[in-house]
Formats: sequence, C-alpha cells, structure tokens
Amino acid sequence: HQEGVLDIIQRAGINVLWNDNDGGCKGACDRVPHQNVTALNLPDQCINGECYDEVLFHGLEEYINNLQGDGVIVLHTIGSHGPTYYNRYPPQFRKFTPTCDTNEIQTCTKEQLVNTYDNTLVYVDYIVDKAINLLKEHQDKFTTSLVYLSDHGESLGENGIYLHGLPYAIAPDSQKQ
Repeated sequence: HQEGVLDIIQRAGINVLWNDNDGGCKGACDRVPHQNVTALNLPDQCINGECYDEVLFHGLEEYINNLQGDGVIVLHTIGSHGPTYYNRYPPQFRKFTPTCDTNEIQTCTKEQLVNTYDNTLVYVDYIVDKAINLLKEHQDKFTTSLVYLSDHGESLGENGIYLHGLPYAIAPDSQKQ
C-alpha cells in the first residue's frame, strides 16, 4: 500500500480520527482510527440510512476531552452531494423555496434545483460554524485550526449537465476551475 497524509501524521505520533458520513474513505482512513457515523443510525439525525452531517459531532466532545497530545480530526461530510440534495439538510434549513424534493433532478425547474442546492449550502455553513465553535471551546488546551476542503463542484443543469461525474476531457470548464 501507499501511505497517505493521515498515515504520516499518525506515524509522527499525532492522534488521528476519521468520522465518516459519506459512504467510506476510499482507502484514505484504512490504517487510522475511523468510524462510520452513519451506522449509528441516530433517530434525530438519520432517516432511511442517510444522516445529516451533524451526526459527525456525535461523541466528538468526549473524544476531544480525552485526547492526550496533538490530534487531527477529519469530518468527512456528505455536504452538498446530489442528486438527493433535499435529503442533505434538516427541515429548519429549508430557507429557499420552492425546492426539488426528488432524486430525478432533471424533472425540477432551475429555480427548484438551485434553491435546494442553496439550502444544502446553508446547512454546510452551519456545520462549519459548529466545528469552528467546537474548536474555540478547546483553545485553552490545544492550538486549533480548521481546514475545509471540497472534493468537487456540481453542475445544476447548465447545458443539460447535472452532478459532477463527467470525465475531465468532456467536463464543462466550470467544473475544471
């Protein structure tokens, strides 16, 4: 196997935890402590096998309180992944309406689709804010920082293209920037 950055961090003596809410780490967390928080199936956070990203914080306060030494925590979010955008945020984050409440997004109007996607961004902002506040609560014990990385953008029907799975050679420029 090849080592990734988390392997190297762990080998340097830094504690690593990967909390996953996006269907697995695809090898990135195989050799570090990790948990699939979706499997917890928490009733207030999960519906039909899918969880809102807030589930990533379950048990995290206790983990941080018991942490000895430096640590890196990865929160692998489902974020704004489609096509089920409407499942990515709790009802109280439905700020933009009308929404597209189906996974057959090509049947929705542009307004519905954009509104639903924008609602996911409102919720992502809430999750990032929650992570920042959690880190602030522990600044007396640790030097803290947060890095947010998105793995890709999305197309919402521009030129008949949806989601993000096109091969690079034919993907629209907006997905390559």
